[in-house]
Amino acid sequence: MEGGGDFFTEKAKTWDKIEWAKERAQRTTELVVRELGGGEKAKEAKVLDFGCGTGSLCLSLAEKVGSVVGVDAAEGMVSEFEKKLDQLKSVDNVVAEWATISSFSAREAEQGRYDVVLSVFTFHHVEDRKAVLQEVRRLLKPNGYALIVDLLETPNSMLFHSSHAHKHGGVHKSGGFSAAELTDLFQAAGYPIVSTETLFDFQKPVEPDNSSQTFSVIAAVGRTM
Repeated sequence: MEGGGDFFTEKAKTWDKIEWAKERAQRTTELVVRELGGGEKAKEAKVLDFGCGTGSLCLSLAEKVGSVVGVDAAEGMVSEFEKKLDQLKSVDNVVAEWATISSFSAREAEQGRYDVVLSVFTFHHVEDRKAVLQEVRRLLKPNGYALIVDLLETPNSMLFHSSHAHKHGGVHKSGGFSAAELTDLFQAAGYPIVSTETLFDFQKPVEPDNSSQTFSVIAAVGRTM
């Protein structure tokens, strides 16, 4: 279901140079803590990040939650993540693992274990998005949260993937997601409570002339019962 592993393995060493990645991790961390109720409630939470890349979000979350597992289908991304963990000896509540969400969720020991399962700018690489949300639901505890952060559909959002979409076969949804589309997907996957919000805007140069374009990020949260 998740594609583009080879492409992202090649990009892993320069992945952290993406200019807006730091803000993405910060804003997503703030959202996770808010949804968990903040403070001590967040400190006890178990979080799973699928499509974790080189682990920037996982490390941002590490200071705020109880534990974080980062999963990615690209071996190179996980390798770079593990290098960070080797250097950060004080971080003992984060684990990186090379796996797809499908193979990970198939493990009975992992089911019903997490307070939050999230994915940031990975969902557009998923072909069967309803099926993945159903797998995520199996990983969540009762009253757990599934969180998808991705590109918001806007008049110019098709430009976002103008460069790398044609270099690998893993983009199954170019142009972003609308709030209505994400809400429908969550509800079809069995989440009774769904909310969406625009998280932040960012600038990115796009081909062919490297002109700067403004894009928006949408967050969708589905809650189990």
